[in-house]
Amino acid sequence: MKPYLFLDEIQNINGWEKFVRRIADMKYRINITGSNSKMLSSEIASTLGGRFVIMNIYPYSFSEYLIANNMTKNYLDVISTKDRADVQNQYNKYVTYGAFPELVEIRNKRAFLNSIYQTVYLGDIITRNKITNDFAIRLILKKIAESVTKPLSYNRLTNILKSSGMSIGKQTVINYVSYMTDSYLLFTLQNYAAKLVEKETSPKYYFMDTGLLGLMLLDCKSAQLENLVAIELIRRYGTENVYFFENNVEIDFYVPLDNLAIQVSMQVLDNIDTRERETRAFVKLNNFIPNAKCILITNSEEAVIDCDGINIEVIPIWKWLLDN
Repeated sequence: MKPYLFLDEIQNINGWEKFVRRIADMKYRINITGSNSKMLSSEIASTLGGRFVIMNIYPYSFSEYLIANNMTKNYLDVISTKDRADVQNQYNKYVTYGAFPELVEIRNKRAFLNSIYQTVYLGDIITRNKITNDFAIRLILKKIAESVTKPLSYNRLTNILKSSGMSIGKQTVINYVSYMTDSYLLFTLQNYAAKLVEKETSPKYYFMDTGLLGLMLLDCKSAQLENLVAIELIRRYGTENVYFFENNVEIDFYVPLDNLAIQVSMQVLDNIDTRERETRAFVKLNNFIPNAKCILITNSEEAVIDCDGINIEVIPIWKWLLDN
């Protein structure tokens, strides 16, 4: 019986895919892990010739995070006030510092997060791509972090850099952003209602971990909440099946496979203006996509709302994360 082979970060070696193809033809079972999507380029895929299956590994889901912290109850059942407080406390840490497995055992979580960011930023983005204008990279990342809940076009990013005194072209900006997504620091979602060109050029950007987003902004609870929902949706459905919807109405997320529409807000029940804005969006969406299942994810509120015949489930984020 042939042994299993495990190859980690092998994309750093030129020509690795030819070696893998050769031993795959010899009927070896090979597991290849790496932190950069360059290892999945079209050239490599052609060389491997369909002899591989891709699996994306994400930071802990919330249920995995609870288990790692020795919390193994079914928190979707009837639970005590203390249980609810415990799970809410764990969620607060989860969204604030993110879900890298090593963080569970580390006290100084922010320092560890910063070391991960520096590894990705300096290694996977700056060094690997031989970038000399690192200030432009920092500025782009900062603007993306500030715009997590809104679409952001390449033209807008280019103009921001020019207003800062940089002479930099749009194609360079496009290249820089692609390096960030290649390194799995960011991922993008497209507008379901947009034409093809706009889909590609004006997406929403999200960080692959909410803790990394927290390094970029001072007050980001609302942004981290929406970012966390985005991470969980791509975990469940894949990036190719999750969108936002913007066409005379703004819906944070839309999943065509389940005809599922999601709005995200810290709280809605005690704020009349926010409640009206978020629920009316679902009513407007019904004109474009009838009979969508409507969910409004909040920090801690729970209710069922009827708005002009549209049934809207208001659910706290921790419960939605566990209800999979």
